[in-house]
Amino acid sequence: MKKLFIGLSLAFGLFACGDNQETAENPLVFSTSIDNLQGWTKLSKNIQSEVSHSGIWAAYTSKKMPYSYGLEIPFQLIPSSNIKKVKVSAWVYKEGKNDKSSIAVEIRDKEDKFLFNGYHDIVKVPFEDKKWTKIEHVFDFGNVNTSDGAYTKIYFWNSDADETSKLYIDDYRVEFLEQ
Repeated sequence: MKKLFIGLSLAFGLFACGDNQETAENPLVFSTSIDNLQGWTKLSKNIQSEVSHSGIWAAYTSKKMPYSYGLEIPFQLIPSSNIKKVKVSAWVYKEGKNDKSSIAVEIRDKEDKFLFNGYHDIVKVPFEDKKWTKIEHVFDFGNVNTSDGAYTKIYFWNSDADETSKLYIDDYRVEFLEQ
């Protein structure tokens, strides 16, 4: 039991790593500026240093790399058993047509079956080409059973077939909400 507690504490410490003090003060908040990706998952190797909102690096999505870096975390590492929503925000920079980009939130059980699969189309957000814009969306997954090995993946997805479309993402912030 002691080893399990130590293991969970270490794992939570890794996932809670972020670039900002708020992450350390609120255990329901996870953030990164892409310069520190410890605890974040890479769905593809898609960071670059040409365009960033803060720091040196930003993630990007494109036709060839449709998935961004994101957060993947078991619910057992979140210090609340009453999570009903998640608020995702980030700074995005659009290049090209880019009319099929989304924030994605998945909740899966321990057998990897979907319990919740939500997308927010960020094209609805009014932002200018080649200008950083903050976007935010709250996903309500209500009474989904987040116990017994359930975990979440939160990332950006670009399904645009246009070769020139890129979406740069920086300064992620993920906040789990109890109401």
